[in-house]
Amino acid sequence: VTSVNKGLSNIEGIMKLNVCKDHLGLNTLGENLQRFGWEQCVPVDIEVTTLDKEFFDKGIHVDYIKIDTEGSEYNILKGGLKLIEKCKPDIQLEWNKTNMSQCNVHENELKMFLLDLDYVFISMKNEEKLYKHRSKCGVKMIVDVGSSWNGHVTRGWRQKSGKNYPILFIEPDLQAFNRLVIENDDKKLPLVINSYDGKINFNFYQEGTHSVLDTNLDKIGDFIDGYTGKSARKEDWTAKKSELLDCKRLDTIVKEYNITNIPFLKIDAQGFDLEVIKSLGDYINIVDILECEVQLDNFDLYKNASKKEEVLEYMNEKGFVLLGATKQTYD
Repeated sequence: VTSVNKGLSNIEGIMKLNVCKDHLGLNTLGENLQRFGWEQCVPVDIEVTTLDKEFFDKGIHVDYIKIDTEGSEYNILKGGLKLIEKCKPDIQLEWNKTNMSQCNVHENELKMFLLDLDYVFISMKNEEKLYKHRSKCGVKMIVDVGSSWNGHVTRGWRQKSGKNYPILFIEPDLQAFNRLVIENDDKKLPLVINSYDGKINFNFYQEGTHSVLDTNLDKIGDFIDGYTGKSARKEDWTAKKSELLDCKRLDTIVKEYNITNIPFLKIDAQGFDLEVIKSLGDYINIVDILECEVQLDNFDLYKNASKKEEVLEYMNEKGFVLLGATKQTYD
């Protein structure tokens, strides 16, 4: 730890520090005293410097700045503009409008200064506000894997929950992808989610049923087609085409988008849901609620599809509990 016996401001030189005889914690460089009277004040000449002079000019990296200077916070930050732009440190400030007025500063000046530097408010405790540079802030996003039908499930959850977070739609079928309507900060990616990053063969069946997995055509007649309610026909569940598509793990995407919380993760990967879940790795801990699709009857529509019991076992191991199940079509 290195201590510097100087004051901080946006200039270098000599300034008067107004010292309160009764409470040294109220000392201020401000000339418009409001926290104590002039009869309690002992003005003292002190040497002042700037953050840029003490750190930027000396090539010292700074990760965190904490300032509690009875109203001089704005001026101190102005004296560290180069340092802040280079290092993007977290900034903790005392936020007291009375103290600011002692230094002829309005809080909007401080707000706009931080906003112009692309800082965002994180939290406040008592009179201490914490700001972080936007590039270092985590993002809350709803994630929709398999977003055919315009992502109606995640849109409905967002509206019902009242949590107006952006949605990240992930859909490999370009026709469905192009139909996705993006609102505000929503994003969409034309990708397959897989256990590795790279390329993977992707099968196109009926709309909304495309999958990494092959269908079990030998016994397809044992399956009740959700589109018709009748025994499935082989020609309807034979891949119309297969393409080599880009694929990524979910944890790769989480890191790329700096996602720190997923309030709702919806997965409809046509039998591949458990592999999608596993691709989160340790980032499964940032998921609040997860909804996926499992098949309940004894017939496996997709070869090597994950079983309900396997999904439940894995989720239980990761600390999740089953909240409910919704029956869809003919299961």
